[in-house]
Amino acid sequence: MGMLRAGVDGYTLTGDGDVIHARATLSYRISDPLSYVFGFRNVTNLLQHVLDNALFYASARFNADDALYRNKLAYQEAVQARVVQMVERLKLGVKIESGEVRTDTEPPVDVAEAFNNVVKAQQQGDIKIQEAETYARGATNKAVGDATVILRGATTSSNYLVTTVAAEADRFTKLLPRYEANPELFKQRLLSETMGRVLTNALYKIFLPERPDGKPWELRLQLSKEQEVPKKETPKPE
Repeated sequence: MGMLRAGVDGYTLTGDGDVIHARATLSYRISDPLSYVFGFRNVTNLLQHVLDNALFYASARFNADDALYRNKLAYQEAVQARVVQMVERLKLGVKIESGEVRTDTEPPVDVAEAFNNVVKAQQQGDIKIQEAETYARGATNKAVGDATVILRGATTSSNYLVTTVAAEADRFTKLLPRYEANPELFKQRLLSETMGRVLTNALYKIFLPERPDGKPWELRLQLSKEQEVPKKETPKPE
């Protein structure tokens, strides 16, 4: 196992007590030359201390996972905000614009592989989650589409059934007075109309009414096979 050498290896502590390496670069422009030149002996060194302070300040407010890979952008923004705050408080005569403080964080060498494995696992987990969400959206959309088709079909069938029943009820209501006026005549007419529809395309039509004595009819049918027509032989060429 390696070890950190105080004063040689730069490091900072995170809010959850882990050790990370942090590096930052600062770009600035002089906004007040008098304050910059005469206000301090060496503004460059002072800015270096301000930047170090911002790294320690931000690290103490983030855990290692967020500072290293989960939320590095927020960590960089925290460093930037701290630098701007300190520069304005000390009146160093410089101006720092957004994005001029760039930071980079790394895990200690001894545990770098473990952190990289965590990052890979996190990335693979994110991919699986995205795939699952994509599948869920597709399955949900398909289910919604199928449900819509089924509901439309059910509505169409329901409307057809209601319309058909209403038409039959209206027809029955109109025919009821005729039946009540003469039931036998009505039955005969209805039977005649029905038989006409049923036997429209029948080749042979045989109708047997009820016998006056109530006995059944005896119907004998002679069924014979159609005579086969001999095939003409085709003369062979000589």
